Amino acid sequence: FSISSAQIVCQNKAHLTVAVVAWKTPQKRPRTGLCSHWLSKLDPSGGATLGVWVSEETLNLPPPQVPLILVGPGTGVAPLRAFLMHRHYQIQT
Repeated sequence: FSISSAQIVCQNKAHLTVAVVAWKTPQKRPRTGLCSHWLSKLDPSGGATLGVWVSEETLNLPPPQVPLILVGPGTGVAPLRAFLMHRHYQIQT
């Protein structure tokens, strides 16, 4: 799972992008990813609360007038979604 929201937009919430991991062992026993499976069973309309910690920003976007080309090999769409959310906020304010 990855955080896929911009803190400046969502403030005290974090959106997650989750790929549920499931496979079979060589002995054909089903297995699932511990966290992705648990997250997939939560009811988003139920207001699930998870404990998290926040660290300082490690990536910074250029100013809004600078075009972006977003490529995420290995990272998936989550950080790209957060960048686009942040950029949209920058342009609107």
